[in-house]
Amino acid sequence: PDMCCCSGQPAHLGSRKVKHTWKCSECDYTTSRHGHIAEHRMTHTGVRPYKCDYCGKAFNKKCNLDRHILIHTGERPYQRPLCPWDFPLKTDLKRHLRTH
Repeated sequence: PDMCCCSGQPAHLGSRKVKHTWKCSECDYTTSRHGHIAEHRMTHTGVRPYKCDYCGKAFNKKCNLDRHILIHTGERPYQRPLCPWDFPLKTDLKRHLRTH
């Protein structure tokens, strides 16, 4: 099981009042958030529970699936008010704004 680097306790026994660092039991990854360990572990197991209904591609995070689905729907929710361009991803809009 994943252990707290500070207390040596199993991850599920950690106190919220003490600053803990959680370490992956498979590699050198560490985080201060216990929930990130379970998410990180999927990189080792290959588990990808979020599957695209359009093409079948699978993801380990729901947010990545949600972003991917925009490719299929054509939705472009990020728009610049004074520019004819719109973008499917917020990061694309930010990159574009740097050109102005």
